[in-house]
Amino acid sequence: MADAQPRQVVNVHGRRWGRGARPWLLMVKLVGVAAFLGGLLTLLAVAWQDASQPDRAGGPSHTTLIVRTYRCVIVPGVIGAEIAGVLLLASIWRVMLRMRWFLLKAGLLIVGLPALHLYLSSRVAALAEAGGEGMDPTNWATLDRRVFWGTLAALVVGLAVAWLGRIKPRLGQDFGRTFARRKS
Repeated sequence: MADAQPRQVVNVHGRRWGRGARPWLLMVKLVGVAAFLGGLLTLLAVAWQDASQPDRAGGPSHTTLIVRTYRCVIVPGVIGAEIAGVLLLASIWRVMLRMRWFLLKAGLLIVGLPALHLYLSSRVAALAEAGGEGMDPTNWATLDRRVFWGTLAALVVGLAVAWLGRIKPRLGQDFGRTFARRKS
């Protein structure tokens, strides 16, 4: 059978080949969420350490590590995940606006992220300033605890948003009725 013709593939389902940019955007979003949550866990672990005073010995200090983690891992992770999420939403926004889990997720993101960013960025900046020469150890420890609790709150919000996006709970919504009422 040397003269056998290659079998022709027939697209019986009408699907186009490839999925466009969606898989790439999903990868960017996954990396962004991983950087955000991983950075928060790192920041939580660093802030949890017994740090009654900043480390004045060699190597990065406690405060420097907190500032670098916040600025170089957490914030870029959130920005990357949000940009990828908005681009993913662009093609299916009408359907998503009828989903209760999505509205709850969007509400948490719209309210929670800016509030937590303002709280944590101001506390991290104050912590960096308080660790200088002539510092008050009590003030520094208070600011360090505030960074810890703010990080814990940000981690809870981040995990809630990730859970809503992954599990997509119904929240009492009957999808059949929701989409049957849709006007064409």
